[in-house]
Amino acid sequence: MSNHSDPTVWPLWATAFATFFLAAVAALQDLIRDALKKPRLVIKYRQEPPMFRRSAKRFLVGEQVIVGPCFDIHLLLANEGKGRARDVEAYLVAIWQYDYSDGRLKPLSDFWPVRLRYDSEGTRSIDLIPESQPEYWNLAYIPNPKLVTYLKGDNFVDVPGAEGDWIRVYLDLLDHPFYQPNMLVPGRWVLKVSVYSENARRADAFLDIRWTGQWHDDEKQMLEDLRVVLLDPESSSRLSPAS
Repeated sequence: MSNHSDPTVWPLWATAFATFFLAAVAALQDLIRDALKKPRLVIKYRQEPPMFRRSAKRFLVGEQVIVGPCFDIHLLLANEGKGRARDVEAYLVAIWQYDYSDGRLKPLSDFWPVRLRYDSEGTRSIDLIPESQPEYWNLAYIPNPKLVTYLKGDNFVDVPGAEGDWIRVYLDLLDHPFYQPNMLVPGRWVLKVSVYSENARRADAFLDIRWTGQWHDDEKQMLEDLRVVLLDPESSSRLSPAS
């Protein structure tokens, strides 16, 4: 016979219901808090230090360490939301090359997304805290011509059809899968960078790079021969389907 009508068990049922109700309320509060404290990733770039700056770079060639001047290009990653963005990673997703014969940007075929380097330690991901200092993420570098002779081997791959001894823009990639190109000859290029997080929406940026191939020790002169512009949404929307 059922004990549901027995008054002695009513306190047990009341306790069970109250426990379930409080657990449901706590879970709902967690959902609301997560919704209100959602992180929002943003990628920024300005053609000025420290996003574009002259520095010294170290290269390991065999057992020898080579140090020389170069110009670095960094992206700024910020969290403009309300909650911590966990496991943030930056990828180079696609490359377009400007074809001067027909005035069109054409995507490099068979290019796979690859991680961009954050630091010399090989860090793959970081957390971004709201209202904290933004983080600078490596995109590319241009080495002094005297260093170019050391930058050879399987880790340095030209784009298809590249010719000449021009100084390249070296994409600062953490990995080198499938011998994908990571050097850009003089010309016009567009790069798509995507930033991912465990708990935030992906952020995308399109960067228009125009490079003459001329090296200058002076930073202001170098800015005249290497121009990097963050494209506005309208311009980048014409490229996104190719990615």
